Amino acid sequence: MIPDTCLIILIILIIFNFNYYNLFYSFLLFIISYSYWKKDKMGFGDVKLLSILSLLLGKSIFSIIICSLFIVILVNLIKKTDKIPLGFYLSFSTIALFFLGVLQIDL
Repeated sequence: MIPDTCLIILIILIIFNFNYYNLFYSFLLFIISYSYWKKDKMGFGDVKLLSILSLLLGKSIFSIIICSLFIVILVNLIKKTDKIPLGFYLSFSTIALFFLGVLQIDL
């Protein structure tokens, strides 16, 4: 479960960094992830987190998704689980890529 308070903090950051191009990426990812949620392939917290992160980061969200999926595949090779909480890996990838200097958040 992803707490809504964390998402509200991200929304406050978006107010200072709003961009119409980011709105396009967010809408695109919302439609794609919503269809996965309808098929019961991912949780709705992951849908909300992807949408809000894409509003904040724009096209950098795709590098986060690629990094997250790479980590999920590695973990799934070890654990062999059916359901994986994607929110943790999205958050971890965002923080890791930020501290590695790949992501730059201009507020």
